[in-house]
Parts: sequence; structure tokens; C-alpha cells
Amino acid sequence: MAEVCASIIPWKIWEERNARVLQGKQREWQVIAILAINKSVEWLSSMKEFADMNGEVLRRSWNLIANQNTHHRIKQPTQWSTPTQGCIKLNTDSSSLGNTGPAGFGGLFRDDNGNTIIVLWTTGD
Repeated sequence: MAEVCASIIPWKIWEERNARVLQGKQREWQVIAILAINKSVEWLSSMKEFADMNGEVLRRSWNLIANQNTHHRIKQPTQWSTPTQGCIKLNTDSSSLGNTGPAGFGGLFRDDNGNTIIVLWTTGD
């Protein structure tokens, strides 16, 4: 279940972003959420674990199904850790000011002792 949602939600957000930027269309977040749920139900219906449930039952049971893997969720804050010995870790982040506003991206390579090797970043308008 979590894997299905983890792939569909960004996919639907990306589709919405493209519709806004390329076609000038805009939908309310509730509509996007319903589309994501419908696509998730479609995928879940094809999985053997949910084969005996029809799409309508899956939709009505969405909250129950979505929360079935709660024991896998992180319950404590996480913190950065060094990579495995002999490896290099790349951490990245990005942000934008609005859908078509300025954006930035950054990355940081560190060795297995936590030492910074390379820092990279870019901004764009």
C-alpha cells in the first residue's frame, strides 16, 4: 500500500504541475487527491492482497487501508549518518518560490568520516 501511494502521489502532483505550467489549467487540491486515490485503488485492485475487494470497497476503506502499515512509519526524528566505510554520500535539497518562481538546488558530497568533499548549488529564475 505504502509503495503504491509513494509512487502515485508525486506522479499526480507532477501531472498537475505540467497542466498548470504547460496548459494553464489548475485544479483544486481536493480534486488531485481524489485522482490519486482513484489511481491507487486501480493499482490496488490488481494486487493479490486486495483481489477480493472491488474498487468501491477499496475507496470506502481508504483510511483503513492507508494506515495498515503504520508500524513501518518513522516514529522518531532521524538524523544524518556517515556513509559506509569506503563510500561517499550525496545529500541533496531543492526549493522554489511558487510554481513558476525562482528555484534552487544544492548538493553535498561527504566521505565516510563526514568530511565535505564537494558542495554544489545552482539557482534559476
